[in-house]
Amino acid sequence: MKAILSSLLAACVLVTAAGSASAADQTIQGKSITVKDPQPGVDPTARLISASAHEIQSPETIVGNPTLPGSAGGAILQLIANGTNPTSQIFNLPQGNSINGKPFWVAVGATGFRYKDAKGEQGPVKLVTIKRTPGSIFSVKATVSGKNGLVTVLPPNLGTDAYLTLSITGGDRYCVKFGADGKVSNTGPKAFKVTKPELEGCPP
Repeated sequence: MKAILSSLLAACVLVTAAGSASAADQTIQGKSITVKDPQPGVDPTARLISASAHEIQSPETIVGNPTLPGSAGGAILQLIANGTNPTSQIFNLPQGNSINGKPFWVAVGATGFRYKDAKGEQGPVKLVTIKRTPGSIFSVKATVSGKNGLVTVLPPNLGTDAYLTLSITGGDRYCVKFGADGKVSNTGPKAFKVTKPELEGCPP
């Protein structure tokens, strides 16, 4: 009985320590971000944002588990587009089940998670993935569609840089910077794109 009580006490100490640990910021190498508004001021459902990060030989790790039920799981996605007319938006991505009974967050691969909401039941975020392969490749992807909900992040016209952050509930925040050191492309108020940035970082 003493051994059992000791084990339970040790487990409680570990849980308490883990719960009290402060979340950290981890930075991932950006690949590209595209912010589109094909019909500015006319059709907000045509707005589309896609962003990705891909880091080879990454030292970063995934901390947290968005597949946990209720308030213990889920994550928060933030997108920022800077420039003449900067905009930003925060998307809450809770865990739960779709009308088809499938969970929005699932584990994928050896180490990774995927959020999928193709029908927009929880908002405009269609897809988010965060993965780390056994070969130390770390990747993050996000797709946001105006067809599934209100998207207020627009091409800054002219745009200079952008950020993606993904904060896992009870875990770390992952930052992807798409800086002016990358290839920046502006198409007036219709499109803004950054590819192949070199520097990493979190929003100031």
